[in-house]
Amino acid sequence: MDKEFYLYFYALVPPEDIQNYITRIKMDFKERFESVHALKSPPHITLIPPFRYNSSSEKQLIKTLENFSSGEIKFKQKLQGFGFFPPRVIFVKVGKSENLKNMFDRFKKFL
Repeated sequence: MDKEFYLYFYALVPPEDIQNYITRIKMDFKERFESVHALKSPPHITLIPPFRYNSSSEKQLIKTLENFSSGEIKFKQKLQGFGFFPPRVIFVKVGKSENLKNMFDRFKKFL
């Protein structure tokens, strides 16, 4: 039995045009501030921060998360400026949203 624990996180991924726009911003930050860490993952809104999980159960984890996701509908989300997590993470701030809050509440209940 595989006892390796890999790092996972669960996030909302914006439409391709928004991803491309934010990636251009990330590339600018990389060039101006040598901030390469942000390029390791696609633009996203984190719902579950990174956690370690037994890789032998990965298929079940994916199936569970897909079951939740398949019942959700798209919604608009405002982005408002920038923030940072010291010492080196710069991010686009997510505006307050009833849609996002409600979806997250459903997600917590689902889990």
